[in-house]
Amino acid sequence: MWTPNQAHMWTVPEGWDQVSPKKRSHGDGGLWKRGDGLWVGSVDIYSHDGKRQQKRVYSKTRAECMRKLDELKEKIKGGLVIVTGHDTLGEWLDRWLEDRRPHVRQKTWKFYEETVRLHIKPTIGKVRLDRLTPQHLAHAIEQANSPRNAQRIHQVTNMALNRAVDMGILARNPVAAIEKPQHAKKEQDVLSVAEAGALYAVAAANQPMMASRWAAALWTGARPAELRGLEWDRVDFDSAEFDLSWQLQELTRVHGCGEKRPDGTWPCGKKRSNACPHQTWDLPAKFEYRPCEGALWWTRPKTEKGKRIVPIVPPLLDLLREHRERTADQPNPHGLVWHWPDGRPIAPKREWKLWVELLDMADVPRIDQYSTRHTTGTLLDELGVPEDVRMQIMGHSSKVAHRSYIHVDRTRTRAALAKLAEHMPLLPATR
Repeated sequence: MWTPNQAHMWTVPEGWDQVSPKKRSHGDGGLWKRGDGLWVGSVDIYSHDGKRQQKRVYSKTRAECMRKLDELKEKIKGGLVIVTGHDTLGEWLDRWLEDRRPHVRQKTWKFYEETVRLHIKPTIGKVRLDRLTPQHLAHAIEQANSPRNAQRIHQVTNMALNRAVDMGILARNPVAAIEKPQHAKKEQDVLSVAEAGALYAVAAANQPMMASRWAAALWTGARPAELRGLEWDRVDFDSAEFDLSWQLQELTRVHGCGEKRPDGTWPCGKKRSNACPHQTWDLPAKFEYRPCEGALWWTRPKTEKGKRIVPIVPPLLDLLREHRERTADQPNPHGLVWHWPDGRPIAPKREWKLWVELLDMADVPRIDQYSTRHTTGTLLDELGVPEDVRMQIMGHSSKVAHRSYIHVDRTRTRAALAKLAEHMPLLPATR
């Protein structure tokens, strides 16, 4: 039995005098000494999926361990300690895709989804997000079957992982350590003045319904979708201008039968969305849309620069007047400038077929429809038209868009297009 005069016989265990008798409050974390003498401090934190993880610090003394624990808690409070749970890269990409769907155009989302499904998931989709390294991503890029797909992998993973960093799910983006793969862009086809004249001559003789359409493309540099969706009420014959503020594009429906099941199937049992009995449109609310017919919708251009008023040069104005008179007796429920004789709009694939037929009849190599746009831009440049005027005509965005908006007087764009029409005279070749 212990008595006061025997106190000198007792020794105090190491660390005993350092242990606070008070119980630690919730959120203070744990602090204890292991059997090997090492002090441990721990704090519970939760990942975005609600899973709990424990972060620990270690030290030989209680005081130093307490200091490290306080430092850890401050880092957690400031968002500098990241918890990912056990999600894989593939699972995070799926969530990122769903998050992006309402904020981007349908074609852009399809580009992201295809890249994830075909080029990222098969190689590194099962790697845990918190264990992802630049080496993993470099491997996926090396496995790409083309330079363009390698660039797509880099682009999409970089965006998705930047989002993970912004949300505090990752401390850093592993893609930042990898140089973007180089992709040699295909040299764009440009029609010569002679080829442009030959195309119009053949169109006037064989495609009278579309002759003015191809002339408008060459004399304005407008995008195919902009002219495809041009309506008569946006053509001002008095001012000789038309308004290119809408495009006619083909969109697709999505499953409307509910959420996809864990095994990848849909409640309706159909694989393709166009076979779903409850198929519906999935159009981002932030963009403007107008239904036309079937899967064809008018959509706004991607940028404000795309919305523009373009002058109509005199020869094109005459062609449009003739075209309006020629089609005046035809049904036209959508008010389109160019349409089928029964009033139906011309879908992108059918328009492409008409273009290919025209190229074959004119004995011109098969080139993209955008070659008319590149032809216009190239000729305007060769004619010495200033860059800001060319941008206004073509609806381009560039470095100027990051600074103050530059207004271009339409007298300058009209003069530039008149100069283009003189340099590329389509009509004399047919009259």
